[in-house]
Amino acid sequence: MKAKPTYQELEKEIEELRKKLSNKNNEEDFKEKRKEVEQALKESENRLKAFSDVSSEAIFFSEKGTCIEANQRASELFGYSYNELIGIFGTDIIAPESKKNVTKN
Repeated sequence: MKAKPTYQELEKEIEELRKKLSNKNNEEDFKEKRKEVEQALKESENRLKAFSDVSSEAIFFSEKGTCIEANQRASELFGYSYNELIGIFGTDIIAPESKKNVTKN
C-alpha cells in the first residue's frame, strides 16, 4: 500500500500543476499573438505590393546587391520577367555606360 502524501507534498504538487497550467496559458497566448503578428505582416506586405505595382517608377529591392523583390514596372523597364529579376545581381541590369558610376556610389 502506498503511503498518503504529506501536506507539504500535496502543496508542492499543486504548485507544480499551477506552473504547468500557467506555462500552457502563456504558450497559447504566444501562439495567438504570433498569429496576429503574422497576419499583420502579411497585410503590410500586400499593401506594399499593391502600392509598388501601381507605381510608374521601377522599384528594385536588393540585399547585398542581389534583387530580392521588384515591382511590375521594374520588369517592364529592365526587360526581364519578375522571376528573372529575383536573384539577379543589380549591376547586371544597369546600362554599361552607367555601371562605373553606380559601382562607385
